Amino acid sequence: MKEEQIQAEIQVVQMRVATIREGYKKGLKFEDMLKNFPLIKIRESRMKKQILMYQFAEILKVVGEAIGFKVSARGWAYQLETFGICDKSEFDKVQKLINDCRKIGLLPIDFVAEETSRQFTHVFNPNKLTTQEALLEYFEEANDRANYYIPDYWVDEKYYIQVLVEKIDLVTLFEPTCQNYRIPIASSKGWSSISQRWELIQRFKYHEDEGRIPVLLYCGDFDPSGLKISDLLKKNFGDLYQASKWDPYKNLIVDRFGLNYDFIE
Repeated sequence: MKEEQIQAEIQVVQMRVATIREGYKKGLKFEDMLKNFPLIKIRESRMKKQILMYQFAEILKVVGEAIGFKVSARGWAYQLETFGICDKSEFDKVQKLINDCRKIGLLPIDFVAEETSRQFTHVFNPNKLTTQEALLEYFEEANDRANYYIPDYWVDEKYYIQVLVEKIDLVTLFEPTCQNYRIPIASSKGWSSISQRWELIQRFKYHEDEGRIPVLLYCGDFDPSGLKISDLLKKNFGDLYQASKWDPYKNLIVDRFGLNYDFIE
């Protein structure tokens, strides 16, 4: 497909998306405008697929603006099913397509709602202090304000370190040390999510621009899956290069410090 033809296809997509946006403003339903829309069902050349991905992403942005809140990748699959774009057998394909669009910058990394643990929100515990006790506590905190000042710990440091562990229990194990040295730590729960990788990248990118060498310390299971996770960490960061413009192969040091064979011995 020639460059002129690609630009023409993109213009068609942009006009199509603009028509959908205006139609929604006029009260038309997405169900009617998007029914049987060819977003993921057409088998075409690689370039044609990229144009379809662009179209898919632009339409999701329009629908996302109308919804007004973030939806998980799985939630988008349900949403698109109501539009006749996919059926339940294609939900995995839809989720992969959304994640691919996030990786290459067609959709923002934070476009989808990140899955969270099953916690209740908006649970309020009333303050049991009297008004006088609360005021006294407030003034004591104000007097102790210096304890809340956080200097930039990494100034003049050669390296910037973050820690990723496979299991949540390991966070508990290493958290005291990480807290003492102001080192970010999190559990990947196996393979890290795109959003988690993006967060790691943003800090690495900032500190690399400040002249520090990025270091990722990783601790995971000593089994085929756990070893594969650590082996592919740089590649997984690299998958987001088009969105992040950060090259993990340039300076990033990945150090798997456990579990290793010598430790098990």
